[in-house]
Amino acid sequence: MEKEEILEKLKEIGHLLKKEIKKLRTKQGKQEEELAESSHWEEFRHWADTLLARRSEVQVRAISFITEEIHSGELVEIPLNPKCNVDKNAELLYKKARRGERSEEICLEKLAETEREIETVQELIESLTDFVQNGFDGRENAVVGFILEVEKGDFTPKQKPAGAKGKNDQPMPYRHYEVDGFHIYAGKTSSDNDQLSTRFAKPSDVWFHAVGYAGSHVIIRRPNGQPMPPQKIIDIAGGIAVFFSKAKNCSVAEVHMTEARFVRKPRKAPAGLVTAERCKTLRMSPVDPQKLFR
Repeated sequence: MEKEEILEKLKEIGHLLKKEIKKLRTKQGKQEEELAESSHWEEFRHWADTLLARRSEVQVRAISFITEEIHSGELVEIPLNPKCNVDKNAELLYKKARRGERSEEICLEKLAETEREIETVQELIESLTDFVQNGFDGRENAVVGFILEVEKGDFTPKQKPAGAKGKNDQPMPYRHYEVDGFHIYAGKTSSDNDQLSTRFAKPSDVWFHAVGYAGSHVIIRRPNGQPMPPQKIIDIAGGIAVFFSKAKNCSVAEVHMTEARFVRKPRKAPAGLVTAERCKTLRMSPVDPQKLFR
C-alpha cells in the first residue's frame, strides 16, 4: 500500500471513528437514562412495605394513599388500584420492584459493555493520532494492520490471551479483596465511590464509610437472604474503609455500616457524597490490605 493511499485511508478512518464514538455516546446516554428509570424499583418495595405497615389507614377504593414512607420518613403519595385491597396493591408493588431489580441488573451489564466499546474506540483514535502526528516510516506493517482492523468494523473489546493483563480485564475500577470466600470492594476516587455505592452494590450488600472523613466507600458482597458476614470480615472491611480515608493515621475511627439499599445519592450532590440511613456506628482500626493479604 502506497504512502498516499495510506494517508487517505487514515483520513477515512478518522471520520469513521468520530462517527462511531458519537453513536456510542448517544447509546451510553440512553442506557444511563434507562438505568436511572429502572433504579426506582426499590421505591416500589418501600411503598409496599409502607402499605402493609399502615393498612388500617388506607381507605377502601382509594386511588392513592398519602403518608410518611416508613424507611425514609418522607411524605409520599402511593398510587393504588381502587379495585384491589391493600394486600393485593402491595403484592403488585413488590412485583414491580422485582421486575425493576432484574431490569437494573441488565441495564448495568449493557452500560458496562458500551463503556468498554467506547474505551476500545478511544484506543483506536489514539493509535490513529499517533500515526498521523508522528508518521509511520518503519511502521508500515503496523499501520496497515491497524487499517485492516478498523475496516472490519468490530469495535467490541478484544479477548486477551490467558494471563494477559490490560484495561478490559477489570471493567469496574475498584480495589477488590477476597477473604474466606467473601468479596470486599473499595472505591478509588469520588466518582468510583458513586458508582460503587449506587450502581455496583446490590441492595443486600454491606456498606462502610469512615465517619467525618473523606475516603473510600467499601462494600462486602452479600447475596440476598444471606446472614450478615462474620465479625472478622466486618472488622476487615471497616478497617479498609478507615485505611483508605483521611483517618488512616488514627489508631481508631468511627465507621458507618448499613445495607447498600439504604445508601442514596442526593440530587446535584458532588461526586462521592451520599446519604446513608439505618447506620450502625462502629469503632474500627485501620487495616492495610497490602499487609493483610501479603
